[in-house]
Amino acid sequence: MSVPEPIENLRLHLRTYWFVGHTAKTAFDALLGDDVRHIAAAGRRPHLATGPLHLRARHVLQDSGSVSWSDKRDVYQSAGTVAELRPAVFRALLGSYHAVDGSLDPAEALTLLDSLQLPEDTERLPQLRTVLRNGVANHYQDPTAWRV
Repeated sequence: MSVPEPIENLRLHLRTYWFVGHTAKTAFDALLGDDVRHIAAAGRRPHLATGPLHLRARHVLQDSGSVSWSDKRDVYQSAGTVAELRPAVFRALLGSYHAVDGSLDPAEALTLLDSLQLPEDTERLPQLRTVLRNGVANHYQDPTAWRV
């Protein structure tokens, strides 16, 4: 996961096996959560901006939509403070909304989304803001909500 383009089958396994059900928290923590929490506690979040850890963080964030919100919230928030990871956090929130087993808290996700300071022309940003503002936690909870 610490390479520019990891093997797609590995990422597919993350999304469909490791980050679903009883393995999700353990896998997420092992692949990213524990490292981000340790780095944040040590006040070294800038270490997430470049290098292999940045690449791993970017990929794991993007594939972590189905991990429980309570298991990933703090990691998303920490990563969102690193400018170089903000696009990945956005894609993580988007994936959390669209994944079949996606997990997020709409109010908390909206607060995080607004803190990312993304360009207003970011594709799908207005739609995500709207559904979160309307309290919709998952696309499958209300499929018509996305058509704003």
